[in-house]
Amino acid sequence: MVEILNSIYLITFCLILFRFKLNDKILEKIFNIKNFSLVEKYSINILLIFLILLFCSFFNFKIEIFIYILFFLSFLSLVIGNRNIFNLKSINDKNFFVIVFFTFIISINLIANLKLEWDGHFWYYKALNFYENLNFFNLKNTPNNHYPHLGGIIWGLFWKISVLNYEFFGRIIYIFVYVISILCVSEKISNNFNIKLIFSVLLFFFTYDHFLLGGYQGYLLFSLIIIISNLLSKLSIKNLNYLQLFFIILMSYLLVWTKNEGIFYFSFIVLFVMYFQTTRKKIFSAILFSFLIFLKMLLFNKISDYSLMGNSINIDLITNDLFYKIFLISEHVVIAMFRYPIWILILFSLFLKKLDKNETYIIYLTLLSILFIYFVYLNTETQKLNWAVANSLDRLLFHLSGFYMIFLSYRLKYFCKKFIK
Repeated sequence: MVEILNSIYLITFCLILFRFKLNDKILEKIFNIKNFSLVEKYSINILLIFLILLFCSFFNFKIEIFIYILFFLSFLSLVIGNRNIFNLKSINDKNFFVIVFFTFIISINLIANLKLEWDGHFWYYKALNFYENLNFFNLKNTPNNHYPHLGGIIWGLFWKISVLNYEFFGRIIYIFVYVISILCVSEKISNNFNIKLIFSVLLFFFTYDHFLLGGYQGYLLFSLIIIISNLLSKLSIKNLNYLQLFFIILMSYLLVWTKNEGIFYFSFIVLFVMYFQTTRKKIFSAILFSFLIFLKMLLFNKISDYSLMGNSINIDLITNDLFYKIFLISEHVVIAMFRYPIWILILFSLFLKKLDKNETYIIYLTLLSILFIYFVYLNTETQKLNWAVANSLDRLLFHLSGFYMIFLSYRLKYFCKKFIK
């Protein structure tokens, strides 16, 4: 019972902290968009606060004090800005209830089935580092110090602010971000609340894996990709101003600090956005991208001698047993799609309706994803490949499915209009 009450406290804390109403006007001016939904406002604030926490992680001070101050200001902005905040008749309150319900249910499932999985033990030490008020540079004393640390910051921070001193409560923040990202997808499908609720359940069913809550960063990466993709879907990519361009690239940079493969996902987004820009904006984006990557390399050289890209590219290694490797990788791609059946839904939607002109970006994304997957595993020794693909390819494919979720939402919206009256 005490664990349930503590979960409710942490969920309430998240609901207030990430609903900073003072940001609403700022976002309207930056994006010139006035129809951000409640869920989308939460998602943008998640990006902003995570970026602030990432910045704070390089300095020596108690980050939880800053979070408590931000929490107080957010609560104050809610009370002053909306006197009817607890009026359950409004549509926003329905969405609010859905956020609470799904976060609570998944959190209780986490508490009832506690287990720190294999990789979770490495990520745990990063969370412990920030729980003990140590900064980024102390990570050189932790296992796998070449792993990025964004997940460790938020895990350690929410563990710190938990009333009960158990690390697993810190992982509730992953659940909250995951729920917000899925609701960003489902609310695009229909304006009917009941239909949105049904599709929310369906999407959770196709993407939920308790194993990933065992300390892995998969849900954090998957969710951030969806949130950033959703933000891009609300903007006119061809008419971005410099401020919008800067904001998108900076928010996407969070992926680099979530997992090592995040540098590829960051590149996917930046290259896609750059393609539609004028020459000057392309140059601006390339310079900003290069600077941010260089900054990551510079900082990690302080705590690790591990290469940014991992093992160097070995052409002989790639070509050795090439056809066997391609077959083995392809086999595990199919297995991974059944492990995370959201891919079955994505592929099924592709067969039912041909691509529209505004959906051709999926071809670009698919080609990059295929090249990325085969590049990662072909550069592996044959005797190690079977273990590598069996233990990690499914999670890699799950990350990539995040890029397809907004595309899937528009497909499901089309089918709803056609078949549901």
